[in-house]
Amino acid sequence: MQGFSKVIEQFPDHAEIIIAFAKLEKHLFFILDDDGVLLGCNFSTYEALGFSSYDEFLMAYSNDITKLVEPTEGCVDVLRHDWMRGIEEGRDHCINIKSQTGEILSCSLRLQSFALNGVILHLLLLENQLIIERAKKAHAYFESFKKQFLTNISYEFRTPMNSIIGYAELLKDTGLERSQKEYLNHIDNSAHMMMSNIENLLELMQVESGVAVQKDQLFKPFEELDRLSSEYSMIAQNNNQQIFFLIDPHLPRAVMGDFEKIKRVLINLISNAMKYSKERDGKIIVELKARYNNDTVLVEYSVSDNGIGIAQDRLKTVLRPFATIHDKNRIVQEGIGIGLNLSHKLLMLLNSQLKVKSQLGKGSRFSFEILHKIVEKAPYEFVAGTKICAWAEDKDSGIQLKILENYLKKFEVEVVEVDGLAHKELSMASAFFILTNYISPSRANSIKTHYPNLEIVQVCDKDAKEKCEAIAEKIDGFVILPLLPHKLYDVLKMIWKKIPKDSIKHSTFQALDSKLYTAKILVAEDNEINQKLLNTILEKKNYNVSTAHNGQIAIDMFLKENFDLVLMDIDMPVMDGIVATRLIKEYDKKRGVFTPVIALTAHALSGDRERILNAGLDAHLAKPIDREFLLQVIDRYLSEKFANKSLIDNFV
Repeated sequence: MQGFSKVIEQFPDHAEIIIAFAKLEKHLFFILDDDGVLLGCNFSTYEALGFSSYDEFLMAYSNDITKLVEPTEGCVDVLRHDWMRGIEEGRDHCINIKSQTGEILSCSLRLQSFALNGVILHLLLLENQLIIERAKKAHAYFESFKKQFLTNISYEFRTPMNSIIGYAELLKDTGLERSQKEYLNHIDNSAHMMMSNIENLLELMQVESGVAVQKDQLFKPFEELDRLSSEYSMIAQNNNQQIFFLIDPHLPRAVMGDFEKIKRVLINLISNAMKYSKERDGKIIVELKARYNNDTVLVEYSVSDNGIGIAQDRLKTVLRPFATIHDKNRIVQEGIGIGLNLSHKLLMLLNSQLKVKSQLGKGSRFSFEILHKIVEKAPYEFVAGTKICAWAEDKDSGIQLKILENYLKKFEVEVVEVDGLAHKELSMASAFFILTNYISPSRANSIKTHYPNLEIVQVCDKDAKEKCEAIAEKIDGFVILPLLPHKLYDVLKMIWKKIPKDSIKHSTFQALDSKLYTAKILVAEDNEINQKLLNTILEKKNYNVSTAHNGQIAIDMFLKENFDLVLMDIDMPVMDGIVATRLIKEYDKKRGVFTPVIALTAHALSGDRERILNAGLDAHLAKPIDREFLLQVIDRYLSEKFANKSLIDNFV
């Protein structure tokens, strides 16, 4: 072995190790004895120095490798001046080496010592700084390219999918025939499935590439889960499934955490639960439980279903990429099998792990725990000692009744399940919760006659709202499904005599202020198809809508007219949405007014939401846009704006 023959001769018992050293082509190194005499070097070393053979190298430098060093100001000339004492083992030094061709190589030098047969040898490792710098630049370029690639892919998928899903939703309101509705539902479901797969792939690429990191920020669990329940209650209804959210009212109002990743995990778990329970009249329960410890709270997030379950021999493999949890012979393959693997990796970033419990033919439960720092304590107070009766008139509402009972118990209320209107417990209760979409006036009168001190609360679907309004004067309170803590708390405050009875009915059924219907909204969106989609959605709600094709036009229009709210795309020609928003906020500051600016954007990768909100926008909605959620956000901001304006006007 050229370059190592002397070492092999000296240590024949270690020939295999020495030959392995010689074959290391990616490293430049010398082997020297304890007196500094050169014993050998590998092919890569003498080739880098411009020699065709080891013998040629020896003829030029003999055993004195200090002749390689080119003294230069700023370099540590360790080899020329007693190199054994000049190089501290394990520490890097910088030297310049002159090759046979006259090229100066700037290298870092590291000494590693080892023993063979009791003889101390020294390994001098050389790293060409120029190559290292080139490698760093190449790595930086690759990382930049990768990030830009992910951004472009996300944008190019989300923008057209926004139109597909958005117009499919609008078509549902056009009086279609039964078969047309069925076809449209298939299109809508397939589009959502495709979007979910795309989002999972993009997120997985970010995790695998190291782009995704934990980013703890303040978030409000009740508000975030309210949005999630609104979105998935509608999806479940379209799929003839039921989804229930059981959110512990003892949760803090605000905590620190990376909710974007938590949300992605919950979405994957909910989507899986819906997928694998749809052939069994799917019922899904999303639950959050809180366990306090001083200034932190450990929250258990779980998603349970009554689906096909997972065989025990598959439980160990479901978290692998592209794994499926069902028998391919029993059910049509859906998805690409990365949702659980992505969830597993996201939870690892959050110092948590995904737990699975399942029984074949019975269903599954996926859960994980996250420790959050408390920013703001629980928003609800609890009054113990209240007794409430609950009854589900429809036997199919059994799970809904159990969810209601669980909620009331968490509010420290004693709950008694009754089987009708003539139960003896009703005379001793403070309130009577009835799960039904219709209570006739005569029945309401009968209950009041027999139990004059009993507060009657109707729990019903939002589709039954008109029927509820018809008997609003005969009922003490209403809860519109899905059940959520804030809805029940509003009713409990009335039962606890903390607020007037009429206030709960007023807040449930009050129409939006007429100002909202005439509110002026500016839509800044350069994509004409998406622009028309937004216009249609908003005009159907009687909003006064104006449009701008870029940020500059949006600013020009904003300065000339008074708009109540702005929907802002981020990527636009001439002037982007972030610059336009900053100018709007500066103008508002001078006028002393507030105009909500909501981002509607295809930028939805890890960190995009934080970046956009930090730039001054008030809310971030990722494309494809959920129509109902968009309208809810708009109504909330406009309601707050007009309410604050009314207070100021009255004060003045």
